Amino acid sequence: MAPRPPPPPLPNLDSSHLVGTIDAMLAAMQQQNTNMVNQHNLALQQMESARLAAEALGSLASARGESICSWIFPSSTTWSLEDFLQHHPSRFDGKTTPDEADQWMRDMEWIYDAKRCPIENRLAYSEHLLAGEAVHWWSSMKMMLEDSREPVTWELFKKKFYAEYFPDSVRYTKKVEFLQLM
Repeated sequence: MAPRPPPPPLPNLDSSHLVGTIDAMLAAMQQQNTNMVNQHNLALQQMESARLAAEALGSLASARGESICSWIFPSSTTWSLEDFLQHHPSRFDGKTTPDEADQWMRDMEWIYDAKRCPIENRLAYSEHLLAGEAVHWWSSMKMMLEDSREPVTWELFKKKFYAEYFPDSVRYTKKVEFLQLM
């Protein structure tokens, strides 16, 4: 192994110049620190004000027997199919993996919950998004349910959907896989 060359010599600097540079850097860092502390304190004050305002709204809403959400997101009297389609929900054709079917249903629920879609509209809007094999599956399932005089609801649709496209056997396998990860 070859010996290392010596480090290059340091330039001969005036020590008063170095002290002045260090003092300037120190002053700049102190000013930056002061600014950051002021910004932090201002952010804390704003957060505390927002917390107090939320508490006051919560107390007022509770006293009136209401929810803050109803004040922030007032419910609209109509929620049309066009409103729903503005969120670009994906179609479901039934030619998917169980995970994709589960994700489709979760996406639908997320849109419905986020936009406070009335429960009575959810089934019709979801039916609108079915395609291919899924349309045939649901039309025959719906016919059997109506023949047995069972009310066809959103909850029943979800139950039948999961039984068809995300069966218990797959759910069990997923649980086992998850438990094995622990």
